[in-house]
Amino acid sequence: MPHEVKVDEALGIVVARFEGTTLRDEVMEMVLAARTAAAARGMNILYDMRMAKPGISSGELFWLPREIPALREPMAGRVRVASLTSAEGMPIAKVWETVFRNAGLEALAFSDEAAAVAWLTQAR
Repeated sequence: MPHEVKVDEALGIVVARFEGTTLRDEVMEMVLAARTAAAARGMNILYDMRMAKPGISSGELFWLPREIPALREPMAGRVRVASLTSAEGMPIAKVWETVFRNAGLEALAFSDEAAAVAWLTQAR
């Protein structure tokens, strides 16, 4: 499986790591697993995409918030979600950020892990 989802109790976040080429169905699986874990614990989510290779298109990203039921739930907009990516992945991560923010979700793309974790763990 190209992804794993773990709860980081020390940081109080869910960490979802993806390796390999990002294909739509596998990304949808990862999002569902991460959202389920986060909802059960009231945590924010870090998608660690540094080992991923862009494979999902911007058009496929556009539809994700509309196709995944967990992203349409009223509580979905209260969960902060950060994508941690390499320089190579930043262009598609910025598309992801824009699409998800336009859908009413709190999403930001980062290339610095400390900055991503700080944003996810700061009090709101």
